Amino acid sequence: MSSIREVRQRLQSLFDAIQRQSDVLVELRNQHGAAQSELNSLRDPNEPVELQRQQDVLVELESQHRVTQSELNSLLDPMARLPVELSSDILRSISPSPTWKELSTITCVSRMWRSIALGTIFMWDTIRDDGIQPANFPQVFGLWLERGQSCSLSLALYRLATETTPGIFAAFRDHAYRVEKLDLHVGSRLPAALVDYPFVGLKSLTIDAQEDCCISLAYILDILRNSPRLVECNVPHGAFQFTTERRVSHPALRTLRLGRFNHGNVFDAVLRYLKLPCLETLGVALADCVYLRKFLSRSRPPLRSLQLYVERDETLGECLDLIPGLTHLEICIWDYGWGGPIPFLALLAEVPECLPALQHLIVHQRSCEGILDFLLARRGSLRSLRLELVLHRQEDLPGDLTDVATTVHEFINEGMDIRIERAGVNLL
Repeated sequence: MSSIREVRQRLQSLFDAIQRQSDVLVELRNQHGAAQSELNSLRDPNEPVELQRQQDVLVELESQHRVTQSELNSLLDPMARLPVELSSDILRSISPSPTWKELSTITCVSRMWRSIALGTIFMWDTIRDDGIQPANFPQVFGLWLERGQSCSLSLALYRLATETTPGIFAAFRDHAYRVEKLDLHVGSRLPAALVDYPFVGLKSLTIDAQEDCCISLAYILDILRNSPRLVECNVPHGAFQFTTERRVSHPALRTLRLGRFNHGNVFDAVLRYLKLPCLETLGVALADCVYLRKFLSRSRPPLRSLQLYVERDETLGECLDLIPGLTHLEICIWDYGWGGPIPFLALLAEVPECLPALQHLIVHQRSCEGILDFLLARRGSLRSLRLELVLHRQEDLPGDLTDVATTVHEFINEGMDIRIERAGVNLL
C-alpha cells in the first residue's frame, strides 16, 4: 500500500509541475500578446524610445517563452526520467547506423535529446553520404568527423565521382587512421589520393563500381600495403586492369573476394603477385588454375571457403589437394567445347578422398550428372548441396530430373539440405 501511495504522490507531483509550467506558458503568451498589441499601437515615428523599449520587452518575452516551452517538453518527454546511459542505448538501438537526416532529426527533438546524441560518440561512427546534397557534404563530413571524436569509423561513400570528391578527401586525410571499414561505390574513377593514406586501423575494404568503371587492381594492392590490419577485401564489380611488378605479402588478410567475371585474365595475374598466409575465404574468377596452384603453394593458407569460376583446367585437382581443410565450396568450371559448365559432381564422385572436410557445396552445371554418386560417396559428411542448373533460356530441364528427385529425397529425409535450382527456383 505504501508503494502505491508513493507512486500516486510522485504522479501528482509530476502533474502539478506540468500544470505550473503550462500556467506559466499561458501567462507568457498573454503578456506576449499584450506587448505585441502595444507595440503595434506605437508605430508613431515620434516615439522611438518607447518603441525600442517595447521591442526589448517583446524579445525578452519570446526568450522566456522558448525556455519555458523547453522545460515543459522535458517534463513531458519520458526519456527525461531515464538515466542518460539508458537513453543513449535506446537511441543507438533505434538506428544502429543512422543517416545524417536521422541524426539531425534526433538532435532537434529537444535540448536533452541533442545533449544525449552529441554525447554518444558511437552514434557518429558510421559516416554515409547518401541523402546529402553533394554541395553540402564536405561541410557535413567535417562536422560528422568532429562529433565522432576519437572513435573508430565506418565510412560509406556513394558520390566519389561528383564534384564533392576534393572536399571529402581533404577533410578525410587527417582521420584515415581511425577508419576500420571503408565502403566505396565508384561511378567513373577511384580517387588517387587514397593510395597514399595510412589506413593503419582498416579491417574491411569494399570497392564496388559500375561495370564500365575501370579499376586498377595494382591500385588496390597499394591500399593493401598501407593497411597492415586489413582482414577483408571485396571488389565485386568493375572493368579491371592490372599492371604491376610489385609483390604483396599480407599477414592479416583472411577474406579476398574479386569479381565473378575475369576481364582479360587480370585475376590470374593478381594471384601471381600475392602471398596471403592467413587467407580463409577466397572468391575469384580465373582463366585457368596455374597461378591459383602457385598461389596456394606459396601461401599455404588455411582456406575454409572457396568460390571459384574457372575454365576447364587439368591442374584443378592439384589445387584442391592443397586445401584439404576446405569446408565450403562454390564452383563453376566452364568448358567452351562442352558449351557450358562441366559436370563437376561426376568428377568429385570419382575421387572421394578429395576435399575430405567438405560440408557445403554449390555447383553450377548443365545437368544432374553425378549427383547420386556424389551423395553416396559423401553420405554422413556432407551437410548441404545446391545444384544450380545453367540452361539456355528455351532449354528444357534435364530428362532424368524426376528420377533424381525421388532418390534425392531419401538423403533429405536423413537431414541433408539439398536443392536443385534453376534461376533461384527450387525444383525438388
